[in-house]
Amino acid sequence: MSHHERSKSWRTVRFGDVVKNCAEAVRDPLAAGVERYVGLEHIEPECSKIKSWGPVAEGTSFTRLFRKGQVLFGKRRAYQRKVGRPSS
Repeated sequence: MSHHERSKSWRTVRFGDVVKNCAEAVRDPLAAGVERYVGLEHIEPECSKIKSWGPVAEGTSFTRLFRKGQVLFGKRRAYQRKVGRPSS
């Protein structure tokens, strides 16, 4: 089945119908053992691989924890299509 044929059979659904917002917050990432953070500046548009990150020790407004296999979606400026999937 070609991409075009497959996309014709798809139906439009609301984003919230296929994903769940995981909001596990960490107040003090260094104390919790978190060493790296991923911000929107680390995610390339339309590329699901996260290729860079920043060290928490250099300062960040870090608030949410994520785990391998989850999908990160940049809600701010969603038109930039920034989405990433942590692999480790």
